[in-house]
Amino acid sequence: MSITEHPARHLGPAAAGELALGLPGADDRWQPTRAGIVNSWAWADEQLWFSDGWLALVGPNGSGKSLTASMLVTVLLDADTSQTALSVSGKAAGTLTSRHTDWNDREDRTGIWWLEYGLRDSAAGHTRFLTTGLWLRATGGHLHRAFFIAPGRVGSELTLERDREPVRLEALAGQLADCHGELFADSRALRGLPTRLTLQDERSYRQAIRTRLFTPLNEVQFEALLAVLRSLRSLRTAEAISPTRMRQVLTDALPALDTENLTLIAEAMERIAELESKLQRTRQEAKLLEDTATCAPSPRSRPPP
Repeated sequence: MSITEHPARHLGPAAAGELALGLPGADDRWQPTRAGIVNSWAWADEQLWFSDGWLALVGPNGSGKSLTASMLVTVLLDADTSQTALSVSGKAAGTLTSRHTDWNDREDRTGIWWLEYGLRDSAAGHTRFLTTGLWLRATGGHLHRAFFIAPGRVGSELTLERDREPVRLEALAGQLADCHGELFADSRALRGLPTRLTLQDERSYRQAIRTRLFTPLNEVQFEALLAVLRSLRSLRTAEAISPTRMRQVLTDALPALDTENLTLIAEAMERIAELESKLQRTRQEAKLLEDTATCAPSPRSRPPP
């Protein structure tokens, strides 16, 4: 096996079946199954395979494991491409353009990042797939981007590269229209392109991801999930993580509760406390009445006058 070959190609039938590469391992919930990058950052054309929703990125420090993971996991979930969101440490360090062009911001370059999910429907007896992705075009120091969602798989419903080059946005939009996919972009240049698909704004992408993949989470719960993901990725797994440190990371990741909701909860708890107090007094009074009735002499047992 050469260093450019994917190890999955050398798995025997038994091993491949046990690992279930590229297929969901659980029933009735979405799991990541495959991911890929075409002509972006240091990747030329690569596929990453999940097993039962798990993926391990192994390599020396500085090889880009964290950058790749943050692009696939957080950016393709909420479309937040701010420098702090891109950085594993949470501190601004490099833009999306820098990451796409491998720190050569003046380069003219088109690329695509994508992440596929699978859901094994136990009732229907079949597996559905959903592909999320980000199309990027850097030119003259400017970056144009478009997020997309497709109810299908790369290689069947979607073709993302032709002749070793990423497809143009018009070609991608045509494929998305054919498979009833969606395209999201804020760039005026992209929104002005002639396509058979109506472009939605980027804010709608996050909403679409939440409703398609994370139902029944509401917006607050979805934001809390993303905050936890970002906090956990800041931990270095090669170092010992104490329980105190992990507790602090998870606590910091939880969003602050809304003041109005806290007031409603406090009032409800106060009413519950009052009702419990009244119930306790009622039980005590009922017990006293019961004891009084038991101790009182019956009319037949009274002595004659």
